Amino acid sequence: MGAWGANLFQNDIGMEAKQIFVDFLKVGKTDAEAIELTIKECADYIRDEEDKVDFWLGFASVLFDYGRLTEEIKERALSLIGVEA
Repeated sequence: MGAWGANLFQNDIGMEAKQIFVDFLKVGKTDAEAIELTIKECADYIRDEEDKVDFWLGFASVLFDYGRLTEEIKERALSLIGVEA
């Protein structure tokens, strides 16, 4: 995995989470299906202590940008940076 900057999408994990989610939407998956499938596809990142930060923050950001951020994912991302929802 690589990183080329400090932006949420300037690393392979953030970019991959974004692309996977968008691809699921493009093939007609519902919001809930796309979220669930993206989480399943990225399970290895979620289990890794360092990679999970890149995944959850990037994923929460793309969900927010698409108007699909769930309360559960918002809380998970905020807890990683020490902020209460």
